[in-house]
This record gives sequence, structure tokens and C-alpha cells, in this order.
Amino acid sequence: MTIETFFTIALLIVLIVAFVVGKRAKDNKERQVQRQAEVDAGQQAKEAEEAERVLSAFLTATKISYTPNAGDFPLNLTAGERALAVLPRTTLLELTTVRKTSGSWGGPTIRIYKGIYYRMGTSQRTGESHTELRKVDEGTLVITSERFAFMGRVSTISVRLSKIIGVSVYADAVGLHFEGKDKPTYFQPSSAVTLTYTIDGKVHEMTANPVFLKTAIDVARRGGVPRVEHSDGAPSVSDKAP
Repeated sequence: MTIETFFTIALLIVLIVAFVVGKRAKDNKERQVQRQAEVDAGQQAKEAEEAERVLSAFLTATKISYTPNAGDFPLNLTAGERALAVLPRTTLLELTTVRKTSGSWGGPTIRIYKGIYYRMGTSQRTGESHTELRKVDEGTLVITSERFAFMGRVSTISVRLSKIIGVSVYADAVGLHFEGKDKPTYFQPSSAVTLTYTIDGKVHEMTANPVFLKTAIDVARRGGVPRVEHSDGAPSVSDKAP
């Protein structure tokens, strides 16, 4: 075996080992990401289940009290309307299109005299655009048995629950799809806000997060009637409250 052959074989072995090690590391990382996603999904499911139970009981119970930690209540309720959740320091976000333009110049440059130049040729400008979420306002978000409302420094939103046609949950915000509006509107609750409910003498504390916000909207739209599972696993609304 020549020295060239030996080094060629050694190099191949090193490359194969490096490939195997890299493949294992990639597989391990993917498994870790998958396990974390499963843990997060399980945690969100538990949070949603607890919020569902507390909020449904809150809308149907008679002996209740609620501490929103929001100072003066910012919304005038109608007769029979009950506030389900009050989330101060909520951020209103909107999806906007940002366009960036850059230019270039082609052709020679001629020096006329010291400090003065004349550029010949043509200029070309190119642009690209992308969408991003931008903060529009900050204020108090209120979910009642009848309405969804946001009262900020410069923005006011008040819609009937029936006008909400979809809710998307993200890591730190929810996207609401309102009837008659082309783009979703995004709300980012403050995780520093804690909502305290006392139902029949028992205290329940809920953290303001996207899962809680979506659950509150779902419960309010159903009027506190809990969901039941069909035999096929599809969720529905029971025909009467407990």
C-alpha cells in the first residue's frame, strides 16, 4: 500500500465518521425540538383546560367576584352583560408591508476639475418588500359575555363576539379575524398580568397569555356552556350548562 493510498483511505474514514457524527447530532437535535414541542403542546392543553373550566364556571356561577388588577373598569357594560376578562397592558399589533429600495449607477465618471465630477450612464433602482408586525397601540383588552373590546391611547375597537370568525394562537400573541376586515388584528397580552377569580369561595389565578386569551374568547362565544367530546373526538358544545 502506497502512502497516497493510505492517506486517501484515512481521509475517507474521517469523512464517513464526520458524516455519521453530524447525522446523529442533527437527529438528536430534531428529537429534542420535537420533544420540546410536545411538552409545550401538553402545557398549553393543560392551561386551556384549566382556563376553560374556570371561565365557564365564572359565567354560569351566581356567587362570584373578580379582581382584574386593572384599576378603574374601562368599559360600560349593558344590562345583563358580564365581564369575563380584563387584560391591561395589552399591545395592539398590525401586519404592515415594509419596502426597501436600493440603487446603483452604471457608466464612467469624468473629472472636470478639482472636486467636480461628471457621472455618465444610467441609474438602476431595485426594491423588495416584506411584512412585519408593528406596535400600533397599548391599552386594556376586555372580553365580556357579549363583546370584545380594546381601549388604547389612540385606538378603540369594540365588536360583537359573533363578528369574530377566527382566532389564531402564536407564541406571544393571538390573531383575530373580524368579519368584514381583510387582515387579521393581533393582540399581545402581558404575561405580568394575573387575573384572580373567586367562584363559590374558591380562588383561581390565571396568567394572561395567548392560550388564556383564546380560551376566554371561546368560552364567551359559547356563553359559558362547556365543550363535550363526541365519540369520534370532535369537540362540540353541550346542549345545557351543568
